[in-house]
Amino acid sequence: FLSSARWLFLQTRKCVTSPYEDLSKWKEAVMSRREVFTDMITPTPIRSLALTLKLCPQNKEEDPKDGSELPAFWHLLFCPVRATEADLSPDGFERPFAPPEPFSKRMWAGGELTQDPSNKLRVGQKISKETTCLRVLSKGGGDRPLLFVWTKNQISNEKGVSVVENRCIVYMQRSFLTSDSPNGEVKKKFDLPKIDFEYKMTPSTIQLFRYSALTFNSHKIHFDFKYAKEVEGHPGCLVHGPLTATLLLDALRLNIKPSDFVVKYVHRALAPLYVGETIRVCGARVS
Repeated sequence: FLSSARWLFLQTRKCVTSPYEDLSKWKEAVMSRREVFTDMITPTPIRSLALTLKLCPQNKEEDPKDGSELPAFWHLLFCPVRATEADLSPDGFERPFAPPEPFSKRMWAGGELTQDPSNKLRVGQKISKETTCLRVLSKGGGDRPLLFVWTKNQISNEKGVSVVENRCIVYMQRSFLTSDSPNGEVKKKFDLPKIDFEYKMTPSTIQLFRYSALTFNSHKIHFDFKYAKEVEGHPGCLVHGPLTATLLLDALRLNIKPSDFVVKYVHRALAPLYVGETIRVCGARVS
């Protein structure tokens, strides 16, 4: 199944060469960087995320059984980047694949997920995640250059590669306010096909906090209102890009047969979502 999510995209036209001397050195270094983390798929984080997303079974005290299949995009619960607070950027984000100053502001821009139906992630498995940099694209113009950094996250179990998740983070200067983007203040309305299923939800501060904690994500824009508003120029805390991707996949999962399996999922961010704003999670069946 191929599902597409769209929630934030910074539209740019011209490709430019960065004027910053150390940027070329960083690009060379980041393309050779490789990080590996290991973990065990355990029941508690899975049940905790189900409670956070309000998708838990009727028996809220029941943990997923050993061998249970891990839902698509829930792999983010495991193999997080291990970093101390001192190793993080001032905004709370991890540094390994982040560019140098002045590109200190970042947002999720989209990604792609592929899963091997013959080698599914399951509770009880020992897994590893290998992260490398796929490419770095410089875009933008004038005094507002943008860097799009693509990383590849390859998750493997004892049988080999199970999941490949490519993600794109867009980096910009701190002076680049949300209102500078065409989608910064006005949500664009898209022409959608006939909707086959949908549900509405209003992300809460508790929900964003819990998701941040479960995925070991300390990016301040998701839980620090003062930072999000006064430093980065947002009207409120942002809903996580991967959380939105997870909500869309879960909506799909609840409307297909239990035997069906998501093989590939492509999503692109087109407009930011903020805490306290009601959102529609929609799906349509296409041939």
